[in-house]
Amino acid sequence: MEAGVRRLVRAAVLSGAIVWVCAGQAEAATTIGETFEPTGATCTPGGTTYLQSGPAGYTAPSDGVITSWSHRTSAEAQPQLKLKVGRAAAGESFLIVGESAFQPLTPNALNTFPAQIAVETGDAIGFTLGGDGGCYRGLVGESFQYYSFDTDPAPGATVPSGPVSTGIQFDISANLEPDCDGDGLGDETQDADLTSCPPPVDTDDPETTITKDAPKKTDATRVKFKFRSDEVGSTFECKLDKKPFKACSSPKTVKRLDEGKHRFQVRAIDAAGNPDPTPDKDKFKVIG
Repeated sequence: MEAGVRRLVRAAVLSGAIVWVCAGQAEAATTIGETFEPTGATCTPGGTTYLQSGPAGYTAPSDGVITSWSHRTSAEAQPQLKLKVGRAAAGESFLIVGESAFQPLTPNALNTFPAQIAVETGDAIGFTLGGDGGCYRGLVGESFQYYSFDTDPAPGATVPSGPVSTGIQFDISANLEPDCDGDGLGDETQDADLTSCPPPVDTDDPETTITKDAPKKTDATRVKFKFRSDEVGSTFECKLDKKPFKACSSPKTVKRLDEGKHRFQVRAIDAAGNPDPTPDKDKFKVIG
């Protein structure tokens, strides 16, 4: 096995550098890993398991459920593969937290298969080979790191992997969905009842800004203010001097002003009902 891994690494280094394109970074469903047409030498032997531990794009960015996985094939015949997910344990060991069944692969196509594997932040994806075939591309450098096992460890097993290897990017990706109710189902495609997953409560206060204020000194008996909120959908409340806050909108014209000093204040109230605790204010003086 060690000789096979060394041959695979050498072939990868000779194949030249590549540019890593980070997979999807959406806050909901997220793609882990990357698929591409394999260009490296044949992955051998069958029964070997690989886990891509780096870069971060191949590990789960958050807890959730893997709901599908993909592997892109070349035009040549391909071995069967099974998805494997591992969690770093003590030393250079991994706890196997889940796997799929072996799947036959259609040549020259993106092969995608359903899955249901609960994962935690940092879990690494990889696969087990059902036979010899293309499964990677190589690069110069140590950005891509992986661990290999000469067995097909079952979920629940903690297995030593040997030292980390570099220079290989494996052709594997997985779709990670959130699981807010912890039932082991992906919230977007598998969980039919999301009533136990209410939308997050908005606790952020809006920020109010006066964009057009009054002259510092004016002989007018009315002045106009314009203002905005940093949260879409906000309403506003205004007040002048010691009067209470009342509903208003921008622009707001204050009329029948007496001579002397005045203070105008406005605060936004966002769609969740959170008021700006620090209303924006403007001081001005009406002169005779």
